Amino acid sequence: MEEEGLDISSEQRNQPTPELVDAATKVIVMAQRDSWPDYLVEGGKVVFWEVSDSVNVPRETAQSIMDQIKGLVEDLVRETGRIPAWDEKFIVCC
Repeated sequence: MEEEGLDISSEQRNQPTPELVDAATKVIVMAQRDSWPDYLVEGGKVVFWEVSDSVNVPRETAQSIMDQIKGLVEDLVRETGRIPAWDEKFIVCC
């Protein structure tokens, strides 16, 4: 992410809560379906992105995964016709 100008070194993964999912417009999930909590499965707002885990892989592989995610985000923006507004919540969880 440094190449994109983002420092995420201190960030940690957070599991979305049912309340957060209820408030979301769309939920993007990159975790395997068998690990989803029931409220994600039942919510109807979930879109699954099949993306490899970038942990402990060579830098070139991690860059390829980041390029894939970037492309998926660009597709999402094109699909919705806009960048999400501040009053909308798109959740991405892995």
